[in-house]
Amino acid sequence: MTICALPQQHICGGGHQLAISLHTCSGGLGPNSAAECAFFGRKQASNLVVPWCTYTEPEIAHVGLNEGSASKSGIEIKTFTLPLADNDRAVVDADTAGFARVHVRRKDGRLLGASLVSRHAGESIGELVMAIQHKMNIGELAAIIHPYPTEAEIIKRLGDTSQRGRLKP
Repeated sequence: MTICALPQQHICGGGHQLAISLHTCSGGLGPNSAAECAFFGRKQASNLVVPWCTYTEPEIAHVGLNEGSASKSGIEIKTFTLPLADNDRAVVDADTAGFARVHVRRKDGRLLGASLVSRHAGESIGELVMAIQHKMNIGELAAIIHPYPTEAEIIKRLGDTSQRGRLKP
């Protein structure tokens, strides 16, 4: 889908008709994209990295590919998962239900998708959206310094976990 694909270059669509999913996250996409189109030119909606979050207890947030969509696309992935029980903030808060998971392209470690299940998953998924948008690889997550202890620190730990396989005794 192309945003602003109208024959009249000076007219842009806006609102929910431009949303690429039914989640509330993409509801604001239309007006923002229409404004960008008006001032900065055309943009492909298929190039956008749009997360979603289901506000349950715990929250479920996701962005990008999952195992099924990667398989259908013929992309070989590697998956890294950490239980929230491994996160010091979750332990201190006695709220260890959940996990963090990332899917990376097997050949180069580029982030392709992520899922978070935790009390504040919706607040942490943005960091992974940015990582996917900027074509970061899993090892680069390990270099990001987070305040300690925070729930978001589990994202750095996913990067650490991926690097452990590269270490040789």
